[in-house]
Amino acid sequence: MKTLLKLYLITFSCLIFAQKKLNNYKIINVLSEPYFFNGVVLENNLYFGTSEGVMLYNSNDGNVISKNPDLKGYITITDNKIVRGKINEDFDYNYLLPDQYKKSASSYLIHNSKLFITSRGNIFIYNYVEPTASISDEDIISALKENAVNLQEAILTQNSEEFNKYVDKNIVFSTGDSNLSKFYTMSTEGFNTEPAAKWGEFDLYDINVALSPDSRTAVLTFYAKGDYTVGEEDKVDYSTRASSVWISTENGWKIMHSSWAPFGGGNGIPNK
Repeated sequence: MKTLLKLYLITFSCLIFAQKKLNNYKIINVLSEPYFFNGVVLENNLYFGTSEGVMLYNSNDGNVISKNPDLKGYITITDNKIVRGKINEDFDYNYLLPDQYKKSASSYLIHNSKLFITSRGNIFIYNYVEPTASISDEDIISALKENAVNLQEAILTQNSEEFNKYVDKNIVFSTGDSNLSKFYTMSTEGFNTEPAAKWGEFDLYDINVALSPDSRTAVLTFYAKGDYTVGEEDKVDYSTRASSVWISTENGWKIMHSSWAPFGGGNGIPNK
């Protein structure tokens, strides 16, 4: 089955465009044996923790070489040495995987312009392909408007998989809520907590996008309206204005900051 999977992916590989063609990745190989757990980079070399010990990735032929058969399973780097590690999984690049893998936990790393995704014992290897034609500012603006709406929907519905499409674990996403509380780092950690507000309607509108001269940084300004209830209290009319900062990375456009405030006599979110 794994051999058939590899043949299928290599034979029918094609460019995969993510987030309105802001990312381009082409699958170039799949390693299925032994069972792969995760990868680490040490002194610019790529190593994988496997069921048969630590393996060194050979970039010349795309195969792996045994380096430490006694250290099996997950690995990590401590004091510049490879030691036993633990599970560290995410869904950041699952949209690139075959359908039967999209909902499975995975881990990834980027090394020498290649993306390595480990999922269910396999390593899916992708090349980043520079677009043959530049993306117009109009297309970038359209995609960012859609990203802003989708990200907010993911936050309201506590959808971690969707949320992770628009954040980068190497970039802090700071935010300030419309209840004018202190700024904090936004993540999925609070998604398992029941929100204070139960939303009826919520809509973003009048989204404007300003791009930097090199079109790699964007500031979005927009408004939001809707309503919510807290417990058995009466419905609260919600009205805010907001802004957000997005940056272009090799993994697509990622949000870095947002700030919200009440607008036009309306209310922000309730105090936590």
